[in-house]
Amino acid sequence: MAAPEELRAVSREVQPLSAHLGALGMTGMTAWAGLLAKLRGCRVIGSAGSPGKVAFLRDECGFDRAFNYKAGSVVDQLKLAAPDGIDVYFDNVGGETLEAALAALRVHGRIIACGGISGYNAANPRPGQSFQHDHQAAHDEVAAGARLTGSAGRIRT
Repeated sequence: MAAPEELRAVSREVQPLSAHLGALGMTGMTAWAGLLAKLRGCRVIGSAGSPGKVAFLRDECGFDRAFNYKAGSVVDQLKLAAPDGIDVYFDNVGGETLEAALAALRVHGRIIACGGISGYNAANPRPGQSFQHDHQAAHDEVAAGARLTGSAGRIRT
């Protein structure tokens, strides 16, 4: 992280302030998305690659939970942070983090796909998804909120 004296305030005369996001890079865009989600009343979970960055997400950005993806299994840490699953995932990482989010994604969940930084410097492209998802549990969750009606088998909620 940069020392405070190395930072420069952005001009509030530039409208919208989001015009400055390009200078922040993709990780800055992700933190900004988390801040917007907090402003809309969402519970926000973030991940970062050092204890200092995790503290920044929690203490400065106000994220509800944050974890260090280098400190253990991303799947396990995400399950601990969101035991009931996640509804929205803003992805700029791809790879193992995306797979963990897919495994935790609730029925009707949404993903904002913005990048895949984990694979940008890879010598070979990563193969498609490799996570094991419990499709029967997802089916049962949908079925619990719906019932079949009529001979055509239409679903009514």
